[in-house]
Amino acid sequence: GTKQFLTFYFLCGILSGVCSFVVYYLCGQNALLLGASGSIYGLLLLFSCLYPRSIVYVFGIIPIKAPVLVLVYFGIELLSQFANDGIAHVTHLFGLLIGLLYVMLKLKINPFEVWKRGY
Repeated sequence: GTKQFLTFYFLCGILSGVCSFVVYYLCGQNALLLGASGSIYGLLLLFSCLYPRSIVYVFGIIPIKAPVLVLVYFGIELLSQFANDGIAHVTHLFGLLIGLLYVMLKLKINPFEVWKRGY
């Protein structure tokens, strides 16, 4: 329902932001975070678990199954983490991680099993 959705959304956003600040602090960097990307990445992971056979059209023309899109975005964010481009890629990664933990611990869904069955 709505309450569970909002709980998930804000949990991913807030915890990914807090975790990012901790990482930046430990690395001796100052950071300013703005946006809901941690929440969006968590939602992307949740969507791929609930609808693993769904096709998402990247740029409106490239069809990709939802689980593949999650893995592609994970890879892009992991590689981009070292780009020093002013984007908080670590926040995106934490959004995926928080979403993954929520899906596995709270919803009792194993994304990797769901994704395998989706093929």
